[in-house]
Amino acid sequence: MPVIVVSLVVLLLAAAGAFAIALGNSGPDPAKWLLHQTGFYALCFLVATLGVSPVARAVRKPLLVLWRRPLGLAGFFVASAHVVVYATVYQGLLFAAIMEDIAKRPYILVGLLAWLMLIPLAATSTRNARRRMGIAWARLHRTVYVIVPIAVVHQGMAQKADIGQTLLFLAITGCFLIERIVRAHR
Repeated sequence: MPVIVVSLVVLLLAAAGAFAIALGNSGPDPAKWLLHQTGFYALCFLVATLGVSPVARAVRKPLLVLWRRPLGLAGFFVASAHVVVYATVYQGLLFAAIMEDIAKRPYILVGLLAWLMLIPLAATSTRNARRRMGIAWARLHRTVYVIVPIAVVHQGMAQKADIGQTLLFLAITGCFLIERIVRAHR
């Protein structure tokens, strides 16, 4: 059920984005709007993924952990859409333009780092990979505790003027990470 629900949410977000652009409701720069929307929703999915276990423990509903993988994969796929929009629509797949932009805007490099770190997590998200990798799988997937804060930093650096959203993401992420640290030291 979680896979179906999360997949439907991703499809609805994509459809809503397409309709907004088609109807001219995406502002004066549809490419910029799409870039921001994909980045925002990718971060929402990633932060939600980080929160699944703490929330499941808090409400004593262990089956909620079944939402973790679909949410994480949704975060990866929407983040991938974010990267594709940036590289194609924004930069026309011109490597030199991308490198020049990274030199001017270091937050792009920070976001790219977070996305690159997500690739092995998505690639090893299957039960078969988990079984084959054993304890190494758990170690690899703990990197999400570093990746999500990096993604929040990327978003904060990109926001520039309005940091309220970033502070909210930071506070939520911080609470989830603090809960895990406290739990690990009991």
